[in-house]
Amino acid sequence: MSWDEQIERIISKIEQASLKDGGREVFGAKSHQYTRKPVLSMQEIEAFEREHGIQLPLPYRLFLARVGNGGAGPYYGIYPLDKNNSGDRLSEPFQLKPDLSDEEWKALTDFEDEAGGDEYDEAFDRLFQGMLALGTQGCTYEMGLVLNGEYNGRIVYYDGDLQKPFFTYEANFLDWYERWLDEIIHGYTTSWFGMTRGGDDTQLTTLYREASDPKVQLSALKGMYKLQTVHPGTLLLLKEIMRAADSAFAQRSTALELLAKFGEEEAGPWIRSLLASRHKEAQSAALQTIRYYISDQTPYTGLILECLPTISEPKAFALAAYILEQNGQADSGPFVAFFRHENEKLRREAVYTVGKMPDKSNYVQNFIECLQADKPSIVLTAVQSLRGVTDPRLLPCYGKLLEQHEHNEDYILSNVLARLEEFGRQAQPVLQSAAVHPHKETREKAISLLGQPMITSGIKRLFFRR
Repeated sequence: MSWDEQIERIISKIEQASLKDGGREVFGAKSHQYTRKPVLSMQEIEAFEREHGIQLPLPYRLFLARVGNGGAGPYYGIYPLDKNNSGDRLSEPFQLKPDLSDEEWKALTDFEDEAGGDEYDEAFDRLFQGMLALGTQGCTYEMGLVLNGEYNGRIVYYDGDLQKPFFTYEANFLDWYERWLDEIIHGYTTSWFGMTRGGDDTQLTTLYREASDPKVQLSALKGMYKLQTVHPGTLLLLKEIMRAADSAFAQRSTALELLAKFGEEEAGPWIRSLLASRHKEAQSAALQTIRYYISDQTPYTGLILECLPTISEPKAFALAAYILEQNGQADSGPFVAFFRHENEKLRREAVYTVGKMPDKSNYVQNFIECLQADKPSIVLTAVQSLRGVTDPRLLPCYGKLLEQHEHNEDYILSNVLARLEEFGRQAQPVLQSAAVHPHKETREKAISLLGQPMITSGIKRLFFRR
């Protein structure tokens, strides 16, 4: 394949993609509209290179000279060459690499906590030097083109808030760009384009079977998420992975989600088996599959309720609670049982879940136990979850919390006052105590609430009765 042939294909595919996405539903399409900016002359490209002391990778040079100086492209499109925001460090050595460990990334970004002002900016620019900014993905996420070193020509997704960078799978700019067009034309899901491997399910299935590296096998499976349908042979592979006792758990959980995505009924037996396993990772995988890939979740609610007492992982509990709540579970009882769980995160999740239930006022005594907990996160969640509940038994508890907390670092004081406001004049004695609280904002808020018409009118009625 020649560069000329690829360039001609790309130009044709931009038109095809524009027609395919006539409603501009693909992420960012309303911004770039599949338009191409005027091309640059080689003299203009070379002038930019001389100015910055660099040589642009050939595939990108060809794009600028033959396709356009920016315009249509992944996410919000490709920047024009003159809108590069990579500073003056384009010629400096690129120092990042794929699969950076957490420790390596932490060492590279230590300046985040130590530096400020100009020192921070300089360290930030140094971290991403040797890379040309290609475009934005939105928020703090950017796309860059590596200009030198081992990864010269590769596309990198990086984050202004310093999450670890991601290297896309393609070897050069044109392959990455053409893949984007292909995925639009084929109707694939492109919202996070480039984060998984390219290719259709036949190519990815072949890659999986031929690869010996489990990481490559997993990446082949994850590449299937973007597809809308798969061939019967791909479903057979997914079932093989589920049956194989030696399959890595990450591969099995991914295969389960894909099986549910492309064949809900066939995933059912494995979902039920994993739910009943009492293995926390297995339960999480089953619940996540139901949550995101099963359209009719009602056949699973009975089993989820049955298995709920065996759940010991906060993420699994949150998924189970969400599924049950969305499918008509209106009884807080099964969730209240977790109010005393030893895992703080799971316990907090249970309190939060009951706080959304219509019958939460039936469990005030259980909430009171949480208001007396020694974990600020449990106390705060309980106070927030009691929104709208004006049971008088809560007033002494709120008063006690105001006494116990001199500061609002855990946001308990401000939330208690929000609950007291809901009580109206019933809260007067507690608010009068809070009116002399050592915390200034708490004191001022209490005085303000004491002056509100509802409470003031109650005080006047009490006065005239006397």
